[in-house]
Amino acid sequence: MKENLDDVLPASEEGLYPIRTVSEVTGVNAITLRAWERRYGLFKPQRTPKGHRLYSQQDILRIQQVLQLLEKGVAIGQVSNALKKETKLEELADMTMQSDANNVLNNNANKNKNDTPFAQEQLKQPPSENQWKIYSKKLMGAVNAYDIEQLERLHHEIFSLYPLEIISHRLLRPTLTKLHNQAKQLQSLSGTYHFYWQFLQQRIGGLFLKSTLQNRGKKILLMASGDSKANVELLLFGLPLLTHGYRVVVLGSDIPFDAIPMTLSRANSDALIIYSASSISHETFATDAFDSDPATDMIISIKTLADSLKIPVFIAGEYSTVQASELAKYQLVPLKENAIEQLKIIDATLAKEAKN
Repeated sequence: MKENLDDVLPASEEGLYPIRTVSEVTGVNAITLRAWERRYGLFKPQRTPKGHRLYSQQDILRIQQVLQLLEKGVAIGQVSNALKKETKLEELADMTMQSDANNVLNNNANKNKNDTPFAQEQLKQPPSENQWKIYSKKLMGAVNAYDIEQLERLHHEIFSLYPLEIISHRLLRPTLTKLHNQAKQLQSLSGTYHFYWQFLQQRIGGLFLKSTLQNRGKKILLMASGDSKANVELLLFGLPLLTHGYRVVVLGSDIPFDAIPMTLSRANSDALIIYSASSISHETFATDAFDSDPATDMIISIKTLADSLKIPVFIAGEYSTVQASELAKYQLVPLKENAIEQLKIIDATLAKEAKN
């Protein structure tokens, strides 16, 4: 998330910004911004004579407040009232994340007698499931029934209402993990995992193609170290990059090392990100034999090539968190797990490179 709007594009004389700029700054795609405006009235941007939306600094601050609430687990349908009543984020997170509202009421009565009227009103309502639990239940039902039409309807709804990284964190990754664990325990259930894996790869792949053609930011090559099972995790990792305005070229996994030098030299990219998926095992990325591991030798070779092309190399995923200090020895840039922190690191590194 870019902290300074002027670093993206200058505002108009009135201090207003077009929707594409706001999307790059906040990480919320244009479709979702329009849905938040039309369905929930969370903000009301001004319009140009031709009808194009223009957002003020106040609108952008409101969008960032909405994101904070969503990250705490507040359902999008509750955000408007939460903002109006200035309900505490912690109270709302507790309220929406509990499936038994009566228990929450009892606990809060003991812990805090100064709850806002809105929070008290919500807590007195009948027990209800958290919105993400509802989505998860519907999603698992569609997957288990191999119902691609219902899957598409469900994903269309969710993708229009929530930012991509929140969807990935709260729904897509947990669902994949659950299906994968089920398949490991009972082989006869592996079909559902592969069915959903293929569905996500096709759907998110379409988002990548569309967004990359529209985006105007720097060009980033994205590859995974591992087999084809890492492809979906690679796409999920890349979603915030797309919303942030980067042009992302996905190379996938299983890339022969001999092909990488020519790929980098022809792509004319601004950076390379190597993603180590959580499913990648010790054999792929050793954690106790860094200097002798073949995968590490490959990364060092890529870094050497990238240096000659003067582009930074980022390492993301599980491996970057456990081997950050070792990566630094080779001047490779580890990325943290949090998407916002990842984007800050990438932005800062590329800005520094541009000045050199």
